[in-house]
Formats: sequence, C-alpha cells, structure tokens
Amino acid sequence: MKTIGCFATCLLIVFALAACTPPADPVAVTRPVTLVGTAVPTAVVTLKAEATDVPPTNSPTPLPTNTAGRPLEPGIEATATPRPPQPPNPTADAPAAIPPEEIAQRVADGLNWTAVRGIDGFPLRKLAGFEYGFRFALYGYCEFGPYRWLTDDQLMLFPVVAYTAAYEDPTLGKVAQAVVFNTADGTAWLPDAPRTDGCDLPVWSVARQQVIEASNGEVRLRDLAGNIVATYPGSLPLFIAPSGQRLLAGHNWIDLSTGELVSLSGWPRVKFPRPAWSEDETKIFECCFSYVNIATGEYWTRGGFPGFWVSGVGVGPGYYGSESYWLIDDTQILVQPGGVLFQREAAKRALPLIDPESQTYRDIIELLSLPETIVDCAPFVAPNGAYLWLTCAEYVDEVYNQFADPAYLITLPALEVVPMPGNLLFLGWSADGRFLTYNNVANREASSGQTWLMPTAGEPQLIAEESADFAAWHPGTPTVALGYGASQQLLFVQAETGQSRWLDFPYGVSQIVWQPAGSGVAILSVEGTLYWLADPLAANSEPVPVTRPMPEVNTLRWSPNGRHLAFISQNDFYVVEITTE
Repeated sequence: MKTIGCFATCLLIVFALAACTPPADPVAVTRPVTLVGTAVPTAVVTLKAEATDVPPTNSPTPLPTNTAGRPLEPGIEATATPRPPQPPNPTADAPAAIPPEEIAQRVADGLNWTAVRGIDGFPLRKLAGFEYGFRFALYGYCEFGPYRWLTDDQLMLFPVVAYTAAYEDPTLGKVAQAVVFNTADGTAWLPDAPRTDGCDLPVWSVARQQVIEASNGEVRLRDLAGNIVATYPGSLPLFIAPSGQRLLAGHNWIDLSTGELVSLSGWPRVKFPRPAWSEDETKIFECCFSYVNIATGEYWTRGGFPGFWVSGVGVGPGYYGSESYWLIDDTQILVQPGGVLFQREAAKRALPLIDPESQTYRDIIELLSLPETIVDCAPFVAPNGAYLWLTCAEYVDEVYNQFADPAYLITLPALEVVPMPGNLLFLGWSADGRFLTYNNVANREASSGQTWLMPTAGEPQLIAEESADFAAWHPGTPTVALGYGASQQLLFVQAETGQSRWLDFPYGVSQIVWQPAGSGVAILSVEGTLYWLADPLAANSEPVPVTRPMPEVNTLRWSPNGRHLAFISQNDFYVVEITTE
C-alpha cells in the first residue's frame, strides 16, 4: 500500500510540474506572399432584373414582363418543429426539488471573484460559483451564448439554474438566468425574466447604457446598478434596434428616446430573431416571413411563397440562424439563410429578393440560369449589403461536387455578376465588405489548393500556395488572419497595403479574436494557452503567453476598450488584463 501511495504521489507531482510549465514560445518566420501578378481574369455579366423606382447602380437592363415578381398567396402562419440539440457542458445534475428561482439567488449570492495565479504581468481573476455551467450557443442558438460584455467593467452572464422536464437528456433544455456582474467591485444582481429553456432573456442598449427586461406584461429599463429608470407595457421576446433607441417588445414597438409606443397586437409574428430594421427603424422584417411598417400600420405574415418552399422553419424560440438585409433604399429584403432553406421544385435552392410593399420576389439563383446539374447554392452577403458571394454544388454523372465551377460574385442591387472560375471555398468578408478571401480547392481530398484575396473593386490576388484552414477578419481594419497546417502557422495580411507576415506556433491554433480597439489579437492554442500578439504585422512583435495551459477554454471575448479578455474554462469564468504599455 505504501508503494502504491508513493507512486500516486509521484504522478501528482509530475502532473503539477507539467501544468506549471510555461508554454512554448511561437516563432516568427519570413515567407514569400504573392500579392501581384497572379490575377485571374474575370468577366462581368449583368443579370436582367425588373426596374425599380430607385435606379440601381450600373443601370441593369429591366426584366421582361413575363419574369416579373410573383404575387404572394394569402398569409400562412409558420409551424414549429423540434429544436436542434445543444452540446453538453460539464454540469452537475440540477436538483429537481429546488426551484430555479432559489438556485438563481444562490448563484448571485455565491459568486466568488478572486485573483488566481497567472503569468507575470497579466493579472488573472476567476469568477466561480456556476455549478451547472453556462447556456451554450449552437447553430446560432442563444446569440450571446454564455455571456456578453456590457461595459468595460460590467458583464451579463447566462448561467444554467435548472433543466426542463421536457427533455429526457439532462444536458438539453437548459434554463438560464441572466446575472449582471461588476468586475470592479464584485457585486451582482439578477434581472427579472421568466425562467424557461428558451433564449428570451434581457437585452442591452449600448446607446442608453441600460439593461432591458420583460415579465408579467411589463418592460423595465434598469441602470447598471439594477435600478428601474423607466417602464412600458410589453412582453418577450425583446429585440433592440441598431441605434439602441428603439425596441420591439412582443407586439409593441417602443421609441425609448421619446416614449412613443405603437401597438402591433394584430401582427401575427413568426418570432424568428435577428429582425432586419430599416435605417429609420420603422420597418421591420423577420425571416420566415413577417413584415410590419410602423408608419403606415401595414403588416403581413406568411409561412411560404408560391414557387418555392421553406424548410427548417420553427426550430424554436431564440434561433438566430438566418439574417435579413434591407437593400435599395430600404425597399427590398435579401435573406441569408442559416438553419432555414429556401427550395424550389426538385429540391433546388432558391434565394429570394423580396419587395415587402408589393409582396413580390425575384429568385436570384433562378435569374442566373444555372445548369440543371446545380442542386444547391450557399449565399454569403457582405456586411455592407453591397455584394453577394454564391458557391454552388452540383451532381454530374452521379458524382457530387461541393464546389461547382464557377462561383459567383454579385453586386447588389444592380445584380451584376462576376463568374469566379475554379472550385472555390468561401472563407469570409472584411468588416467593411470591400475584400474577401477564398480557397481554390484543387484537390479537396489531398488538402491541396491556394488561398486568394480579392477586392470587390479589383482582381483576385494569390496570397498562399496552400488552402487556408480558416480566415478571421479584424472587426475594423481590413486585416485578415489565416490558419495553415492544422493551424500551426498563421498568415496575417493587410488587404489594402499587401503587407503580410507568417508566424509559426508550437501548437495548433483553435481560436483567434481581434482586439476591438487596436491592432492586437488574442490567440488560443489547442492545449489551452492564451497568447497576446500586440501587432501581428510588425516583425519585432512576438506572441507572449498571458495564461498557463487551462482545460476546455472557450468563448474568448474582449471588453469594449480592448483592455480585458474574458473566457470560460470548464465551469468557471475568467478575465485577464492585457497590459499594452
């Protein structure tokens, strides 16, 4: 027995030493990056489209009258289908006998905010007390996932406080409770909200610096200390407009700056989140499909259109998979589908451009007159709504090709089309929509190919003779980080200037998060170490570890000022201060 005990003790010492070992340093290397002289010639084709009152750019030729938009049939309300499963977090079994309200209060009272051992120069604090873990975002579920930053010091966390009895698997049907936590003084308070397994929880207005909740037919605006500063009639779900000054609370539209309230009690909403707000925030469109005009009182709701059908509708409250965009001076809507699919006969994909006022639509994919072999097309709308990338798949001689040649870059609303030759895998848009990256997948099975960068107003340029594992664009400047070799190499490229830099890591990279204010980037390695790279394009800027290896690290997010980086490790919440002096 003594021998066994000694052996176990030795093992524990070895593991402890391993856990305390500082992570290996990444190595910066110089490699050639081709940015000129490799452009692929492209041809521009303009889709024929019906004329509108607002002349679109590039003056496209009007559609013939027999291809005009189709009228909508009488409204049909969408039906519900089961929600997709959510992945389990490491949690304990919530006691069924304890009410969620009591567990929620225990969470608020039992939070432990303490300094923990980290890397010298990078203060690390741990917030413990989340016995059952956090709500998790899957397939766009519960948009903010386990937590979100409110200010540089305040957070809203979504810990699990119970499970519903509707699910046999205890890892599903998680009931979350919003907790507002102040990192400066360690205090916490609980916004009021019905405790269900949905995602209908309080929202945050950046413009007003207020937490907005709803329960028992009342909407309450609270300051960051939890004090009620205003109330309105309304209910869940809550959707805050881009300005932060207008709110959709159930069937009430509220102007928070003036107090004006418009009742929409007759509007049978489909309740799919991420509604599209017009620029003046008086017109709202929800996929799939619902529309209201606050100024005129006009509204309609339906479950489908003639000419195509919608699959995946009704995946449950809180689903954020599809996003809609107002185009052409807020007169037409384009939906970038997520969990829902728009399909025509023979199960071919549709991509409708919808005019809510006239209740007509045009199918962009149909206008392309693609070959019969094309069975599917995935759209990627630029953040500025000015461009659309379309990658299609096809069946030829019973062989499925995921990347049909060509792909298409479409200018909106002019519907000018640039065919992009090659088997292309789209990687992402820059935040301003002026640049994009894609792989030309020469041989998908052999993992061979090339990485290309393309300005929307220019020609594509080769940047690497390998296919990238991923692309992560900076939220402000047009700078992109690309991963290679199972992400043990990173390539940083400034799209406007062509400046670039390769960086080698001793471990694979599992996540990259750009600093919101500045040029720095946080890098998470697969073995759980966080690194800080102050200037990825500077030759003398090296990644430095800011934490030791930690288990199950996920959900890295910067505070608004970019000074603090939050993350979750197992069931605990951490914040590390990034000193930039």
